[in-house]
Amino acid sequence: MGLDDSVKSFFGFLRKKSKKKEEAELLEVTTDDLNPWFGRIETRELGEVISEANLLSNKIISDISSVTEKANELGDVEVEENELNRSFVISIRTATKSLSKKIVNAASSVDPPEIRSFWDAVYFRDAILKSIEQMDEAAFTHGKVVSRALKGESKILALAIKQLRDDVSKLEEFVKLNLDKAKFLKDIRIEIQHFQDMMQAAKEYQIRADETKEKLEESNSYLQQINSKQDELLSTKEFKKNQRILFEIKKVENNISGLENEILAMFSKLVRPFHKYEYTAGLRKDIKILLERYLKTPLSAVRSDKEMRIGEVLTKLSGGIQAGRIELKDSNKVLIKIEDLTFKLPEFQERLSRLDSELNANKESL
Repeated sequence: MGLDDSVKSFFGFLRKKSKKKEEAELLEVTTDDLNPWFGRIETRELGEVISEANLLSNKIISDISSVTEKANELGDVEVEENELNRSFVISIRTATKSLSKKIVNAASSVDPPEIRSFWDAVYFRDAILKSIEQMDEAAFTHGKVVSRALKGESKILALAIKQLRDDVSKLEEFVKLNLDKAKFLKDIRIEIQHFQDMMQAAKEYQIRADETKEKLEESNSYLQQINSKQDELLSTKEFKKNQRILFEIKKVENNISGLENEILAMFSKLVRPFHKYEYTAGLRKDIKILLERYLKTPLSAVRSDKEMRIGEVLTKLSGGIQAGRIELKDSNKVLIKIEDLTFKLPEFQERLSRLDSELNANKESL
């Protein structure tokens, strides 16, 4: 049964309890008032019940004290030896001591209750029933022997236990009579707590939502400030000037990259002839390094080769091919490529120098 059904049923229960129309309680409460309001309802419905439970528990505690006293008295009885019990006197004494001890232990296992709610009475009932069960086990084990030998003393203990049973039966009947009402009120209490938990969660969610909204508004305000400053920056002459310079820098960098690809393409067509030349002529180490730089990092090679030593290498390569010292299948084509590259080397050097100057000048003007 959900909260709405439970509350409707509960309110119907309250109206039935009211004998006069004017006594009906106003059923309008706020969330914060639910607990104190329902507490008053519980007090009204279970106040007398709790009082009765305390009276019953006090009587049972008195019974337990009586059982404990009678059990101790039984344990203190001296079993005298005579012709009839001479052969069983040790067993009788052992059984008497054991029965007394177990009864006392069972009785002492029950703590005097502090009954503030109906459920305290239920817990007390369960504890005392367990204690009586332990007493029954002890009586089953030792009762026959003790009752035959000590009829008077065992009867006194039995009567005390019987009184305890009678009062516990009254407590059981009391619990049975009020259990449905107590369960109903407990279910309502659980539903109220569940409802309050949901309300609290909703409040916390709303607080987080408000905080998030506030932070979002702050972020939007900050973003607007940034956009405003950005617009101001974009509209300045200095920014527009820097944008033009950055455009020029990018343009020059693209031209340098294009020049590098052009140089690399021309040198890559001569890789095989260079390897043949190296194998045939046995190049010096510095010449090998120079060739490797032109094949791997041509721009760096052009910048550092101020005297165009690579031109001398190309001239010797061309001479070796023409003299037949370097044999190639397409010698004529290779000679044409060497001639084109030799012709363009000064142009490459001049273009790269001019582009480098433009790039540096633009960067310095930022």
